[in-house]
Amino acid sequence: FRPPSPKPTATTPAPTPTPTYAPITLESAAFLTGESIQVGGAPIRLAWSSAGRWLGGMTDEAVWLIDTNNPQADPRPLDGYTPPGAALAFSPDGSKLAAGGQGVLVWEPGTGQGKALSDATVTSMAFTADGARLAIADPSGWITFIDPDSGQSGDRLDANQALRAMDFSPDGAMLATSGTDGRFWLWDVAEMRALSTFAGVGKANRLIFSPDGVLIGSASEDGMVRIWFAISGLDMAELRGHHGAALDI
Repeated sequence: FRPPSPKPTATTPAPTPTPTYAPITLESAAFLTGESIQVGGAPIRLAWSSAGRWLGGMTDEAVWLIDTNNPQADPRPLDGYTPPGAALAFSPDGSKLAAGGQGVLVWEPGTGQGKALSDATVTSMAFTADGARLAIADPSGWITFIDPDSGQSGDRLDANQALRAMDFSPDGAMLATSGTDGRFWLWDVAEMRALSTFAGVGKANRLIFSPDGVLIGSASEDGMVRIWFAISGLDMAELRGHHGAALDI
C-alpha cells in the first residue's frame, strides 16, 4: 500500500527587491569606464574624431591629444596654442584638429605637427560636412569660411551677434548657430541666408546635429542639455541633473 502523494500547495514568490544605484560621480564614472585621464588645467572643450581614435581636450593651459589606441601613453600637449581658447573641432575624416581662441591653429593628430591659419579672435568654429572649409566666428558676429590647409578666406556670413556655438548638418546644407540672444538659428549654407530661428535654447556652449540631421542637441550655461527637432524647433527632451554650466556634449 502506497499513500497518495500530497498535493502541491501554491506558494507566493518572494517579491524581487528593487535595485538601488549609487549616483554617478566623476570618481565613480572613472571606475565604471576603467579609464581616467589627467591633464593640466581646467577643461573648456572636448572633441572626438569621427572614428573614435583621437580625443582632443582644450584646457586653460593647453590643447591635449589622447590616442585611444594607446591608452597607457600620456596625453600629448600640442605646440602653438595660446590660451585662452574657445573652440575645438576635428575635421569629419579625423585628419585635422582645429583650435580657436586667440587665433586659429590646425594640427595633424598622427604627427602632432601644426600651423597657424589665422590671427583672428574666435568664439566658435566648425568644419563643413565635407571638411573642405572651416567656419570661424569672430566676436562681432561674422562667420568666415577659410581653407583648413592654406587659411585663405572665402565666403562670409553676418550672424548679427557674437556666437557661442555652431554645427553643420551632416549633409552640409544647414548651419545651426547660437549666440548671445538665447536663440538658435538655422542658415542655408549655399545661399548664406537665415532659414528660421527658435527661442528657448539659452546661452548654449555647444550645438550638435544628430547623425541623421533630424535633431539638434544643445548644452547651455543653465546646466540643461536640450534636444530639438531641427526643422520645427520643437523641443523633444530636456536632460536635467547637471550641476553648473554644461560646456559640451
